[in-house]
Amino acid sequence: MEKEALLLALADSVNPCTLAVMLLLLAVLLSKKGRKDAVLGGILFIVTVYTMYTLYGLGLLTFITTTGLYRVVSFLLPLLILVLALIEIRAYISYKPGFSSLEMPLKLRPIAGAAISAINNPLTAVPVAVLCSILLLPCSSGPYLTALFLMKGIDDLLLYNAVFVLPMVALLALVSLGASPERVQELRQRYIREIHLISGLLLLMVFFFLLPIPQATSQGSSASVLVVASPTCPHCQHLEEVLREMNVGYVLIPPDEGRRLAEERGVNWDGGVPLLIYRDIVIEGFPTEGQEVNGYFRDEENLCKTVGTPVYDGNVYLYCRLKNGAVLGNRHVLEMFLGKKS
Repeated sequence: MEKEALLLALADSVNPCTLAVMLLLLAVLLSKKGRKDAVLGGILFIVTVYTMYTLYGLGLLTFITTTGLYRVVSFLLPLLILVLALIEIRAYISYKPGFSSLEMPLKLRPIAGAAISAINNPLTAVPVAVLCSILLLPCSSGPYLTALFLMKGIDDLLLYNAVFVLPMVALLALVSLGASPERVQELRQRYIREIHLISGLLLLMVFFFLLPIPQATSQGSSASVLVVASPTCPHCQHLEEVLREMNVGYVLIPPDEGRRLAEERGVNWDGGVPLLIYRDIVIEGFPTEGQEVNGYFRDEENLCKTVGTPVYDGNVYLYCRLKNGAVLGNRHVLEMFLGKKS
């Protein structure tokens, strides 16, 4: 994960309203059912919130990647982060409940409170967590949406949400060891301004890290390489890793644009990713890290005979020309057509 996205996850994890909802849930279950059921309900609540936020992120990450929204929004990311940071710092200076970007709007709080108060056994923590994960979106949508533009794939998404729920895990551990949820809630309320300050400072760090980056999806000094990728595709993730190693600039583009550009170069693209376009060259496919052997697909020369035509220099295999006219991607193909860059 990029350090900026990790800092955003940390800022999001000290979310005051998320911690408040968690503590209220534990207090209700502790008073009605006892500590054992409170801990079980807390576990179910955390797992459900993690799952819901991951599903939200996966849908949004896929939308961002396939629509090419990177190019429209990426240059605005530093400004968005700065605004969020200033809001958080203002909450520290002059705190007003519900004002901060990381707090639930006041109008939604009675709904969350009523749902949690109605809990009568640990299993009901699941539907309540689903509801609360929706109501909590205004609390964390700023950092979360911004982080999605910095993520390279589903691994980053899973790690972000793992960091997000860490404070909830810590609170659950304290309660399981005998701490009173009400006492922890008192401490949270006492230091809520400081929590906002920590969040604001973390967001400021992200802002300064992002300043030198003209586009979150570009690497290196130029961005003349265009890539169609999917956030859940391991082949795409490895291609992007290799491009970064080579210091080759690239821009993620939506599939429709990739298809149009491929057709202009005489390639009938069937939608398989990754797809890379550079000048008049169209490169399709790329081995995963586990499939890569000496820079090629495993047994690529024989594989090529079934999917295309091998290209040789004398008796030396160079690359595979696929039946649709594209070149089968691998590390050597990138070096051959894009050139090694330091």
